[in-house]
Amino acid sequence: MRKVLVIEDDVVIALLLEEQLAKEGFRVRSVTDPSDFFKYIELWQPQVIVLDIMMPKISGWEVLQQLKANERTKGIKVYMLTALSLMEDVERALQMGAEGYFVKPVKMNVLASKLWT
Repeated sequence: MRKVLVIEDDVVIALLLEEQLAKEGFRVRSVTDPSDFFKYIELWQPQVIVLDIMMPKISGWEVLQQLKANERTKGIKVYMLTALSLMEDVERALQMGAEGYFVKPVKMNVLASKLWT
């Protein structure tokens, strides 16, 4: 079973993603304080991360940059899930190493199908 870590500061959205992705067959955990993300990656060892961009303390851009710069985490697939819908944001995420980019709200079956690949 594929393990997914959701990094999302909105507790309601994080819980909804956990519930819906679990129904799609994933083992899911969420982090609502992005400054602790490396600790959760160490503990959970996910194959996939679903990452918001607009978060307090540390942005999703910074999280993505740190993930891809670290030897131990650069191979984890990261999918951005955000309210930002500008093409320049999509291009930036993909250039930084994200596997994909989804704009909220997203159809859960579409997101889930990408997370399985």
